[in-house]
Formats: sequence, C-alpha cells, structure tokens
Amino acid sequence: MEALARCGGDGEGWVCAAFVVWGLRGRGKTTVYFAAMQRALDAGKSALLLVPEIGLTPAMTGQMVAAFRERGGVAALAVDAG
Repeated sequence: MEALARCGGDGEGWVCAAFVVWGLRGRGKTTVYFAAMQRALDAGKSALLLVPEIGLTPAMTGQMVAAFRERGGVAALAVDAG
C-alpha cells in the first residue's frame, strides 16, 4: 500500500487530507481507501468516502458495514438534472 504510506500522522497532525487512487478494477483501491479511513478513525478524526455512481452504492454500503460496523453511516443524494 504505497499510496497509503504517503498519508498519515506526523505527530503534529494529519498530513494527507484527501487523495485519489487511480487503477484498474479489482486492483485494491477500495482496500487502500478503507485503510486510510481506519487510520483517520483510529486517530480520532472523521472520514468521508464519496461513491462516484449511485449504482455502486449498495455494494459499497455492504463493504463499509462489514469494515466499520457501527462506526459509519451512509447518505445518498439524488440530484435532478433539471
């Protein structure tokens, strides 16, 4: 998880506030995001994961519940194109 090694606490505060991991499907991006979120939560911070497509929300919700149990929540927003 080289991407995650670049983010984290330095003793003074949180070094990496936001980041995007690029890669092909099935290459572990979600694992990196969840590990970063866990680090933030362990440090007493909060974390936000934006899902880019509403169709991915049910699967991502299941993964988040499995990973974070009661430490997380899900909110969905429908935006009207008009």
